[in-house]
Amino acid sequence: MLLKRSKLISLLIIIVLFNLFSISPLPLLAEEQNSSYELVILATTDLHGNIYPWDYYKNAPANYGLAKIATLVKEIRAKYPNALLFDNGDLVQGTPLAYYYARVNPLKENEVHPIIAVMNYIGYNAATIGNHEFNYGLPFLEQVIKGAKFPYVLANVYKSGTTIPYFTPYTIIEVPLGKDKVKVGVIGFTPPGIMIWDRANLEGKVETGDIIEAAKRFIPEMKAKGADVIVALAHSGISGTSSYDEKATGLGVENAVKLLAQQVDGIDLIIAGHSHQEIPGKVLPNPLVGNTLILQPGYWGNNLAWAKLTLEKTETGWKVIERNGKLLSTKDIGPDPEVLSIAREAHEKTLKFVTTPLGKTETPITTYSARLADTAAIQLINEIQMERVKEALKGTKYENLPIISAAAPFKAGRNGPTDFTDIRPGQITMADVASLYIYDNTLVAIKINGAQLKAWLEHAAENFRQVVPSSGTEALINTSFPAYNFDQIDGVSYVIDITKPVGERIVELTYNGQPVTPQQEFILVTNNYRAGGGGNFPGTGKEAVIVYDRQEETRVLIADFIKKHESISPWPDYNWRIKENFLNHWAAKPATTLLNRGILRGDAEGRLFLDKPTTRAEFVTLLIRSLGDRLLDASNPFQDIKNHWAEKYITTAAALGITSGIGEGKFGPDNFITRQEAISMIIRARLQPGELDNQSTTALSAFKDGDRVAPWAMRALSFAIEHGILGGYETGELRPEAPLLRGEAAKIIYLSIPELLPPNQAKLTLITLNDFHGRLEEDPKKAAGAPLGAARLTTALLGEKWLNPGGVLLLNAGDTYQGTPISNLVYGQSVNEWQNLVGFNAMTIGNHEFDWGVKVLKQRIKEANFPVIAANIYDKTTNQPVDWIKPTAILQAAGVKVGIIGATTQETASIVMPANVEGLKFPNPASRFDELVSELKGGGAEVVIGLTHLGSEVTSTGELAGEARDVLDQMKDHLDALITGHTHREIATIYKGTPVVQALSYGKAYGKIELYYDKQLKKVVRASVEVIKPSPTLYPNPEASSLVQKWKEVIGPKVNTVIARTVVPLSKTFTSAGESVLGDLIADAQRYTLGADIAIMNGGGIRADINLGDITWGELYSVQPFGNVLFKVPLTGAQIKQVLEEGIENYYRLYNKLPRGHLPVQVSGIKFTWDYNKPFGQRIILTSLKLEDGSPLDLNKTYIVAVNEFVATGGDDFNTFKTLYEADKKGYYARYYTGIVDLDALIAYLQKLPQPIKYNLQNRIAVVNFPGP
Repeated sequence: MLLKRSKLISLLIIIVLFNLFSISPLPLLAEEQNSSYELVILATTDLHGNIYPWDYYKNAPANYGLAKIATLVKEIRAKYPNALLFDNGDLVQGTPLAYYYARVNPLKENEVHPIIAVMNYIGYNAATIGNHEFNYGLPFLEQVIKGAKFPYVLANVYKSGTTIPYFTPYTIIEVPLGKDKVKVGVIGFTPPGIMIWDRANLEGKVETGDIIEAAKRFIPEMKAKGADVIVALAHSGISGTSSYDEKATGLGVENAVKLLAQQVDGIDLIIAGHSHQEIPGKVLPNPLVGNTLILQPGYWGNNLAWAKLTLEKTETGWKVIERNGKLLSTKDIGPDPEVLSIAREAHEKTLKFVTTPLGKTETPITTYSARLADTAAIQLINEIQMERVKEALKGTKYENLPIISAAAPFKAGRNGPTDFTDIRPGQITMADVASLYIYDNTLVAIKINGAQLKAWLEHAAENFRQVVPSSGTEALINTSFPAYNFDQIDGVSYVIDITKPVGERIVELTYNGQPVTPQQEFILVTNNYRAGGGGNFPGTGKEAVIVYDRQEETRVLIADFIKKHESISPWPDYNWRIKENFLNHWAAKPATTLLNRGILRGDAEGRLFLDKPTTRAEFVTLLIRSLGDRLLDASNPFQDIKNHWAEKYITTAAALGITSGIGEGKFGPDNFITRQEAISMIIRARLQPGELDNQSTTALSAFKDGDRVAPWAMRALSFAIEHGILGGYETGELRPEAPLLRGEAAKIIYLSIPELLPPNQAKLTLITLNDFHGRLEEDPKKAAGAPLGAARLTTALLGEKWLNPGGVLLLNAGDTYQGTPISNLVYGQSVNEWQNLVGFNAMTIGNHEFDWGVKVLKQRIKEANFPVIAANIYDKTTNQPVDWIKPTAILQAAGVKVGIIGATTQETASIVMPANVEGLKFPNPASRFDELVSELKGGGAEVVIGLTHLGSEVTSTGELAGEARDVLDQMKDHLDALITGHTHREIATIYKGTPVVQALSYGKAYGKIELYYDKQLKKVVRASVEVIKPSPTLYPNPEASSLVQKWKEVIGPKVNTVIARTVVPLSKTFTSAGESVLGDLIADAQRYTLGADIAIMNGGGIRADINLGDITWGELYSVQPFGNVLFKVPLTGAQIKQVLEEGIENYYRLYNKLPRGHLPVQVSGIKFTWDYNKPFGQRIILTSLKLEDGSPLDLNKTYIVAVNEFVATGGDDFNTFKTLYEADKKGYYARYYTGIVDLDALIAYLQKLPQPIKYNLQNRIAVVNFPGP
């Protein structure tokens, strides 16, 4: 509207007088010189079919819509009658109403589209065409435009093969000023990317040009035709970027508005769109760019753009001298009744369409976590897409290629905090399907290779920012990257490492458990937008190899799928996840687990804030999500939560008996929750009323502030303590009244609430222990990484059982008994009693189980309340498995029959006292495993696990190595899991689809393998593996504590007898040359005791360090627990050199992680240097071989060598001794056996040393060319 503002005060009097006699002042005002006038321009953009203030997806009122816009326009035009009104495109797609009139009940000939009818009523003056107008093809678009009583303009779409505009490029509107007038030129632009996104609708019919070039072409023409004011309706954002590769496609910039303002002269106002942003706003606080005003009124009719251009008449015409603009929100504006009337029929037809039931869902389908985790929503889309294409490609040349599928979250918060798909369990309607899949895409499948697949995922991973590991303070989501480009691909598995830069984030990309290779071929199911090049993904656009395109709407396929199945239970298969290394925090594991399960979500950008206190509302929300996110229609018992964001979660918790509030009818949603409040809620969520009535509260007394626990929380906290959920702080405090931090909240939920599973899935939890070596007693210093002891370990194991009731198997991988006085002195009976107490389900045999002979081993097997199994212990004579141990067992857990195959290390014969394994052999178990897998499955086993004492290693590149890998490589069949031991390593990996675990030794840690078994597919569909190191602050289980105490009393005071005292630590840790302080000392003791010239000791026979202070008998027993008798063997100098070569070879192989590697040889009475670079047999430098007195070793002279029985009979691959022993076993023992036990020799030697002992490294062994430090 042009409204005169006189600059002369005297003129006002004339106007007043004039108005007494005239109905219009405009002609006179228009003739005034030096006057300025105001032109008001209004605009909408991205209405997407929103007429009524109604959310068709939620079937609920909304605060947006064209009906609200109409009210504002009426109010403005009441003041400015000639105000212009424009629309900036994306008008007839995006809501079920728009879809209804395009696909369900298409417009009849000459029928006016409902939204056009409303716009005609409101009085729009012009409009342009957005990219989504092309979704339904040109004929439909032309029919829509035909019904408009206002011009449509679009300047950068041309007839195919020409530069002739397909649509009218611009219009010039004359706005009267009485006898004068101003000419307003209106030009339109759409994103050039429509040629990608709607290729099927447009190719061969139209082409697009660059927005800037079109503006430079037509705006001068508009000026030449007299346009005084230029308004550009640009359905384009301001970023200057494109979602496609401009160079490869030859298309112009997608988001060109700012460039348009900067590079094209003469534009007074640009209405921006496409990106659903608000200008002025965060993306552009100052809407003036040079002399151009830019406004962008959001989306869906949530804002109306209001521009005021001040014009001045000059001799050459009208000139814009001032530009102002703002956005008018429709949030609190009522709808125009006439608009509601005009659109009522369309609205009611749409409601009927969207509320028609299609079926039901048993599980929630939401996208709240879809930018951070795998979700049921994306899973459902991908499964439907894969099913359709798999069926369609049968009988074609592509039917044997792996079919994978990509889908992205379309409603993921782009348009505000309520813009998410949220389908609750129950009836599913078309509105729900439209909410899940808002775009009118069609199904397309293309062929890609492994390199393209990885590049595709790398591009999608731009969804994330690159982060520096923190406590969750960094934003994870890259909000400038559209959620609709965050493709998540099912059919393969992968991990996203968001600490890496773009292009390097996808790790562990596998198909069927095997790494994806660059040339491997796949059929990728996607949509027409993506296949056409939308989003600029590899292998799309002109490069796309399309194998399937029948123009089937994805949304219709989803609806048909639901109708067909009637009831669905979509569930994420968690085939991808964020790697937890983005968190540098003690709660990283539980936090990322809950994040990947969609329970922990963080803020809008994914910040987790693990060190911030948790409010009561936040905690209840996390808890209800972890229980299944099923919100009840319950009454509100609290007066302070009405309209609170967490109201439904709180009322659900109250209805379930989880919370009763803080008293006086209040819940205190924004109060910080205390640790005791949180634990109490969790225990109430898990246990039935009355289950805690007999709970002892004794556990509270173990903490300094246990008396500060509120009476109402005492039983719940005691239960949590006894099950390892709550361990307290290192200070010995519980801090029950302290606020619960978000990281703590994640941990206690992770440890307390069983993982929810789809209806047809069972979860098996394998808790594994290996190389326990009798460590029933805890490390007295309770140091991190030290043996935990049976009592605290029991608490951790009971916690695992509580977390997966009925689904846990406790499995022991051998080397269980030998190693400590409390076990050795009773030959392992004490350990067996503990295993029976805890409820172990199976055990295999380690090499050290033979240390006391087969007779004792048979006794332990008989005592065990669980099967002890091993499949590769054979009788040498018969070449058949021995009959005193079973090879397998079938157990049951989580309703699944689990076959267990046992095996011990093949090295057993070479590292156990030969007399103890006389007549036995221990072959490679691979072929035996293949036989037994088949046998177990034939016997009903649904899952088969290897429970072994096979050695495993991980190379420097992270690859599995050792016996475990050899067996998996050699097997023809498949193991669902492999538990290993022997090498005392921390192994948690998946190799060839088989999770492999080894959990250190001595009870410092335990392994955890989770197998997800699909009862319909009859196979394990997912697995995870980890090594868990329980906190030393865990409460010691009372029953296990009593058991340990009983056996300590049995072995009596002997173990506490003080033998000597040391003022220096005596460590078994060896130097790079292979020498240790304790090795030197033990070798000295053996040489001294036997009066030998030289002593040779195997490093593996030294089992513990000697700490500062008093040295007790029990401590020495832990150092040398095997009861080896010493031998006094005569060897020539040449034989001694060969023995040392064998000892160095053991170390070399161990260092390089080669088979049959052993800890380095220790010596007394001799010194030498060895060369790492030399081959076996040539490593020891001959001239360095010197006796204690410095004289050279005479290769021809005979020396007396002290050695233990294990080495003397060829253990640890000391083959020189083995040859002597096997030549005359009986005579060998008769001549060289001394009867002196190694432990006794050490005790006697220590007692003879000056006290306190000050013994240091003797530097007897040196090395050259060693590669390490």
